Amino acid sequence: MDLLFPSLVNSFVQAISYGLYIATFSHCLRWLLYDNESWKGRNKLNWPMLTISILVFLLGTAGLGTSFRMTLALHQSDDLLYNTFNTVNSALEYTTFQIVDAVLIYRCWVVYNYSWRVICLPGLFWIAGVILSSYDIYLYSVALNTYDPEAIDKLALLTLHIWNGFFACNIAVNIYATSTIIYRILRVMRISTANTSGWRLSQTCRIVAESGALYTFSTIVNLIATVLLAQDDRFNYFQSAADPLNFSMAGIAFNLILIRVGQQRAARNPVPDSAPSSDANISAIRFRHESTKATESQNPSTL
Repeated sequence: MDLLFPSLVNSFVQAISYGLYIATFSHCLRWLLYDNESWKGRNKLNWPMLTISILVFLLGTAGLGTSFRMTLALHQSDDLLYNTFNTVNSALEYTTFQIVDAVLIYRCWVVYNYSWRVICLPGLFWIAGVILSSYDIYLYSVALNTYDPEAIDKLALLTLHIWNGFFACNIAVNIYATSTIIYRILRVMRISTANTSGWRLSQTCRIVAESGALYTFSTIVNLIATVLLAQDDRFNYFQSAADPLNFSMAGIAFNLILIRVGQQRAARNPVPDSAPSSDANISAIRFRHESTKATESQNPSTL
C-alpha cells in the first residue's frame, strides 16, 4: 500500500494537534513561572514539573519534525530514510507516553501517603510498557538492516501487535491511577466538614477526571485503530490520524492539569508568592493521613 497519502494525513493531523498543544504549553508556563495574579516571576519554581513540561515540549516538537521528514522521504521514494525517521518518531512517542504515565503514577503515590502497595499494579503495567517499547524499537532497528520484503512485512505486523500491548498497558495505568486518585478525593470529601475544603476537593476531582478521560479516550481510539490496521491495510488512514492525536493529547492532558491547578491556586490564594502559602509545590495532590479526626479539614495542597 502506498504510504505517502497516509503520511500526509499523519503530518496534517499532528500539525493541528501540535498547535493545540503549544497553546496549552504556553499557558502552562505562565502558571509555572509567574505569580498568581501578575507577571512577576515566582520566588520558588517547581523545577520538577517545569523540567518535565519542557522535556515533553521538546519531544513533541521533535516528533512533529520527524513526521514532516518522513512524508518528505516518501515523496522522494527514499525508503531507508523513511524507516530511519519512523524509528526515531516511534522512540519519541514511546518516551512521551512513559514520562506522562510516570508522573501520573507519582501523583497517585503521593496522594496515598507514599504507599508503594497502591502503585504496585500500575507500576507493573508501566514496566511492561517500557519492555514492550524497548523491544519494538529494537525490531525497528532490525528492520533497517533487513532487505527481505517478506521478513520486513512480518516485522511490521509484529510491531503493530507490540503497539497493541503497549497501548493496553498505557490504558490500564491511566484508568487505575486516575480512578484511585478520584476515589481518594471523594473519600476525603465525605469526612471533610469545611465547605471551602469540599469545594476545592471537588474541583481537584474534576481536574483529574477531565484530563484523565481526555488522554485515555485518545489512547483507546489509537488502540482500536492499530488493531484494525493489523487486520486490514484500509484502516491506515484511520490509524494515521489517531496516532498523532494521541501523541499530542498526552502532553495536552499533562498541561491542562497544571493550568487548572494554577487557576485554582490563584482563586483561593490571590496573594503573591512572596507571602506565606501552602501551595509550595504543584507536583502532586497531598492529603493528611486518614488517621486525623474526621472533623478536621483535609485539603489538597497541590497537583
